[in-house]
Amino acid sequence: MDGAPLKNLLRDRARRARLAMDGGARKAASDEICRRLAERVGASSPRPGPCVIAAYLASPLEVDLSGFISVAINAGDTVCVPRWTGETYRLARLMSLDSSDLERGPMGILQPKSAPDGADGVDTASVDVWIVPGLAFDAFGGRIGYGGGWYDRLLASARSDAEKIGVVFHVNYLGVEALPVEEHDVRMTGVVTEGEEGF
Repeated sequence: MDGAPLKNLLRDRARRARLAMDGGARKAASDEICRRLAERVGASSPRPGPCVIAAYLASPLEVDLSGFISVAINAGDTVCVPRWTGETYRLARLMSLDSSDLERGPMGILQPKSAPDGADGVDTASVDVWIVPGLAFDAFGGRIGYGGGWYDRLLASARSDAEKIGVVFHVNYLGVEALPVEEHDVRMTGVVTEGEEGF
């Protein structure tokens, strides 16, 4: 089996594995992933000074990046996340995680409130580090998303030298079991889980 049928099978498997985690396990795993991301992207990394980070605001079953986002904003980094425009997703600067700065977008996912003048928009070409959600990742940078292609479209215009870090619960990190990817798929430069594996 290959192509779309295999991707759909893997998506179903990944969703079941993630759903089987209880809330406490998801929170503990998310906290550890945030700690590792902060070490990798933050002051202890070789990157000089503040940078522009594209992250995301999680749905209830995804890796919750709140801890990492707070650290990054407090460190002076520019953090942006996808915001629905009515037709597609664009990156918008996230000023804080305070509820007064956020609103519910499609499917109930939080996003930054729109600035009246659109001045909070962030060009994908300015992003230094992408923190990328997905249902499954492998050790070769392969990723399976949710099937809508929204994040793929954002990544298509990412700079070639930008770091692209997939985040996923360890149960959905496939290691050397390669995922089916297509030519246009953007590979990750790293994957962070709460387990010992990743790269």
